[in-house]
Amino acid sequence: HLPIAFTVQWEDGEKQHHQLFCTSMNMLAQRYLDFNFWNACPHDDLEGLWRMASRLRATADRKTKWLPQEYSNLGRTPGLSDEDLAVASDSPLINWERVNRWLWRWIARVQREASKAQVAGNAMAPDAVRQGVFAQLLMSLEDSERPDLLLLQEFGLEELGPDDLQHLQECLATQRPMLRPLLESYELVNLSPKLEVRRAWKCSFSDTGLLLAKKSLLDKYQFSPLNCAAKGQGCELQQIYTENSGKPIVGAQLQDLQGRPLANLFGVHMEKSKTEEVLKGLFRFAASIADVPTLVVGDFNAVLRAPSQSVCWGYLGTATA
Repeated sequence: HLPIAFTVQWEDGEKQHHQLFCTSMNMLAQRYLDFNFWNACPHDDLEGLWRMASRLRATADRKTKWLPQEYSNLGRTPGLSDEDLAVASDSPLINWERVNRWLWRWIARVQREASKAQVAGNAMAPDAVRQGVFAQLLMSLEDSERPDLLLLQEFGLEELGPDDLQHLQECLATQRPMLRPLLESYELVNLSPKLEVRRAWKCSFSDTGLLLAKKSLLDKYQFSPLNCAAKGQGCELQQIYTENSGKPIVGAQLQDLQGRPLANLFGVHMEKSKTEEVLKGLFRFAASIADVPTLVVGDFNAVLRAPSQSVCWGYLGTATA
């Protein structure tokens, strides 16, 4: 995963010019390292198991990019919990769903157990190590070379809990000592964990979105969070979070010191195949708050298409005209 750095320039309603240097990066949370097991066939006693499981995994993935869209809806029973599924009356649809979920539990176990040895031998696997290296590299730059805004996805913070949200800056500095130099220069504007939308909207900090702003910006601007994911089902972006399978969406509004809105900012870890729906939802949400420019960055998990073939492209062109 590589950082994307870019400069945003715009003029507000009072003809004042604004410019921000931004960086977005997927930090690859440790909880997702298990998926690397499928990237290369092991040449040991796991080879036969890997070949069988990887083929079943590719065939049964209803979110696959490579099969017709109709396939993704085949046999879907949205909102049906495992408990409800267990007592549901038999039917082809219900039986398919039971087999499908059993298969994915088995694949997850294969993945989890087989990757343990790989992760154990990788000194860069722990979240704290990679985050510390990132912070050191960033802080080795001159202040003028550092981004004004950091929008980070898949930032693993498993040690955090809901009670820590009241003192996030202090908790991060305590639990991640290597981040302290960064936190001395950057203010944590907003943090959003993954929400287990099928499990009572429980917060999972193993996959977290962060938005940080250089403290020197606070002499000119202020930031107001646009969502609080810790509210769970009551969060402002509930519908979009559901569409995004609970993956983190972190948002904030940039304002002048008098509270006048200047821009809406979002960092998103997109659910595979849901990029268009999530983007549309975010732009609608932003437009309902303030008529100002909106920036959405993150890990889009999307298949690129020609602009003429993209419904989302047409929508964004209309929304920003």
